[in-house]
Amino acid sequence: MDLWGALDALTRLEMQSLIEKLWLEQGFTTILVTHDVSEAVQLADRIILLDKGHIAQQFQVDLARPRQKGVVFAELEQQVLSAVLAT
Repeated sequence: MDLWGALDALTRLEMQSLIEKLWLEQGFTTILVTHDVSEAVQLADRIILLDKGHIAQQFQVDLARPRQKGVVFAELEQQVLSAVLAT
């Protein structure tokens, strides 16, 4: 179940910003489950794709925070999406 799936777009963005702000302030570890590739690239330091309960692929997200959508962001987003579609 996607935790934020029922939220409207603006509230979802606000929640993403809040999670990132709290993480920057507190430095805690969290596991976020999402079906949204863009959200994963925006919030994660590591993206793990699961297939039938096993790790299918991993991606390290080495983008500075706060994350800005640009060429490198879009390229990583496309790599992850391609891997999702291939599983």
